[in-house]
Amino acid sequence: MQVTLIDIALFLSFVGLGLSIISYYFKLNKLWKRRHSKEVTESISVSAFLVDMIIYASYGLNFFLIAVVHGYLNALLGFTFSVIIVLIGSGFWVSSNRHNSFFSRIKQALMLEKEEAGYLLHNLSSKDQAQNVFEVLLHFAQVDGHLAAEEEQLLSDFALRWEIPYAADNAMTYQSSTVQMSHAMHAIQKFLASAPSAVQVAELIDLIKYMIEADSVETPEEQMLGDEVRARLMAYTSEKNITERYRVILAPQTADQENSIIALLKSPKRLTIAGGHGYLVDELYSRTYAVMIRDQYRELGFFAVDFEGHASR
Repeated sequence: MQVTLIDIALFLSFVGLGLSIISYYFKLNKLWKRRHSKEVTESISVSAFLVDMIIYASYGLNFFLIAVVHGYLNALLGFTFSVIIVLIGSGFWVSSNRHNSFFSRIKQALMLEKEEAGYLLHNLSSKDQAQNVFEVLLHFAQVDGHLAAEEEQLLSDFALRWEIPYAADNAMTYQSSTVQMSHAMHAIQKFLASAPSAVQVAELIDLIKYMIEADSVETPEEQMLGDEVRARLMAYTSEKNITERYRVILAPQTADQENSIIALLKSPKRLTIAGGHGYLVDELYSRTYAVMIRDQYRELGFFAVDFEGHASR
C-alpha cells in the first residue's frame, strides 16, 4: 500500500487534533480550579472569547459543509473552550453573582472590561504609577546585593517603555538587603495608595515573579520579600477582606526607651499588651518577614515582640 502526501497530511491533522485537546486541557485546568475567584474572573477578557466563539463557529460550519471531519472537530473544540472561558469570565461560579441572570453577568463583565481598559490606558500612562512599579522592581533586583544581567535588562526595558531615567551602570547602590526591602515596601504602599485595579495588581505580581526568576536563582532575601509583597497585593484584591496576621510591637522598658521609640516611629500607635503597653511597628502578612523586622529592632536594643493574629482595626 502506497502512502501519499495526502495520507500523511490527514494523519498529522488528527495528531494536531489530539494535541489541541491536550493543550486546551492544560489551559483550562488552572482556570477551572479557580473559577470561584472573583479576581480570576475579572482578569479574563470576555469580549475576546466572544469573538473567538464567532470565529470557531464560522470555521466549524464551513468544515461541516465541506465534510472535513478533523477541521470541524477542532473548531468545535475551540468553540467549547471559548464558551467555558466566557462562563468563567462572567462570574457564573462566583457566589456573589448567583442572584444575577446569565445575560446580566455577561453585561456586567463587558462593562467592567470596558471600564478597566479605559482606566488602564489612563493610569498606566501615569509617570508616577510607572515610577512606583519601577522602584519595586529595582529594589527586588538589588535585595540580594547583586544585579544580574537579566535583571538589568528587564529594568532597562521597563524604564525605556515608560521614559523613566535609569543609568544601568549606576543602578546598584549596595545598600543592605533590609534597606532594600524597606524601600520596596514603601514603593508598594505608594502603588496601592493610587487605587490600582485588580488587573494592574495581577500584572505587578507577574512582573515581580519575572524579576525574581530573571537570573534563575531565588535568594532567601527575594523569597522573604516576595512572600510578604504577594500576600499584601493579593489581600488588596481579595473579596474575603484578608487582614494582616502578624504585628511587630516595641515594648519600652524605661521612660527613655519610650521617648526613643516615639521619636523613631513616624506615627506611633500605642497598644495595650499583656503586662503593659507597646508601640506598633508594622502589621504584616509573612511570618518570616515579621521575624526579620522584630530582630532588627532587637539589635538596636529594644524589647521587640511579634504577635500572630488578625490585626486590630
